[in-house]
Amino acid sequence: MTTFPSVNAIRFVDTTLRDGHLSLWASNMRTDMMLPIAERLDDAGFEAIEVMSSAFYKKCVRDLKDDPWERIRLLKQRIGRTPLRSIRSRSMLAFQMTDPAIADLWLERLAANGIDELRTSDPSNTPLYWKQAVDAAKRAGLKTILNIIYSISPKHTDEYFIQRTREAAKLEVARISSETTGLLTDLRQVTHRLQGILSNSAWDQAPKNIEGASRDVSTAARDAAAAAARLRQIAESDEFRRVLSQLQQTLARIDRLVAGRENDVAATLNNLRQITENLRELSDNAKRYPPGVLFGEPPKQDKRRP
Repeated sequence: MTTFPSVNAIRFVDTTLRDGHLSLWASNMRTDMMLPIAERLDDAGFEAIEVMSSAFYKKCVRDLKDDPWERIRLLKQRIGRTPLRSIRSRSMLAFQMTDPAIADLWLERLAANGIDELRTSDPSNTPLYWKQAVDAAKRAGLKTILNIIYSISPKHTDEYFIQRTREAAKLEVARISSETTGLLTDLRQVTHRLQGILSNSAWDQAPKNIEGASRDVSTAARDAAAAAARLRQIAESDEFRRVLSQLQQTLARIDRLVAGRENDVAATLNNLRQITENLRELSDNAKRYPPGVLFGEPPKQDKRRP
């Protein structure tokens, strides 16, 4: 079983070189675009930097003419202090089944080229797959950061997440977002209780159509006064005060977490501003000539061809 330290700080993981361009540029960021900001990212104070996904390989080779393994090696040369991460899910490519031997080889090559950690997700939060993935990563020499996928449904109750977190804690993983889960649980409880209060019929009985109500001023005034009295009764109830107190306590926890790393947060944000300046020229070029960013320079023509 993994023993986790008490959570008393907020930690940042950078996803610019992984999810940033995957989501915004369809994975069209080339290695030469990443290298100028690599050292700045390393200086920013992140807990880790995500740089690779199984979805990148086809894009790198087929469209960008980039070597994905060389990308990892070049980034590792410039990022010496911050661990590099890749992400994986149950399947390496979309919904295709991946042979375990192929997945094992991929993990071994990730570690050999410079990846330190693997953030593993399973949409169904299946403990059996978690164990298989953690064991495979360990054999390759990679630390596992285990995601517990959050969702809202009749199945995803507080008891469900408690049970899944206990199962995850039995595995040899580097981190689980346990404090985030706790804060989400608190906020879910507050939200549920507020929904119960705000669903009180008194809210629905308040005048909605002011124009129609104004045709009979005396009736509108009586209705408004009655609705206000009912709402005041709700607002002054012990249950409403308890909910607000719980919400205040949860927000105070978040405030303490942020305050505990206030100096680190300021340093990280300062580095991010400088990284943004470094990327500004790239963004300006993208606006002026989008094909150059998306596809790079056109391939050289072979003059021997007819």
